[in-house]
Amino acid sequence: MLAKLGKKTAFIGKVGDDQFGHLLRQVGLEAGISMKGLVMDARCHTTLAFVKTAETRPGLLLLPDPGADTLLTSEEVQDDLITGAKIFHFGSLSLTGEPVRSATQKAVHWHGRPEASFPLIPTCVLPCGTAWNRPGSRSAGALPSATY
Repeated sequence: MLAKLGKKTAFIGKVGDDQFGHLLRQVGLEAGISMKGLVMDARCHTTLAFVKTAETRPGLLLLPDPGADTLLTSEEVQDDLITGAKIFHFGSLSLTGEPVRSATQKAVHWHGRPEASFPLIPTCVLPCGTAWNRPGSRSAGALPSATY
């Protein structure tokens, strides 16, 4: 983590105002990450990821659906956390649906300087029962400044 190397870091996202959301906030603070951009919402729950690591059939289960992370709105993103950043990191899961897609696109627009770096971590996690609809191509088209 960059915070462990003495770099100024901040987190932007949403969690539920529940025991898991409070735990994530505390872990971030203990790691030296500014949690000023963390929104805690009592109307939704923190998304939990259960990762099956067995060699025969690895898998990922996300609960609940929708989780707080997918409900971050563009109004909840604080531009002062982004405008001075040299690196803005985000994952493609934040582009899979609204309102978090608009929040991510707004953040990238605020950060959009020619010398800025936009690392994107491509992921493809489809909710149970969802048909494959090439989310990677949507991610790439939505954010042409990203590096893959």
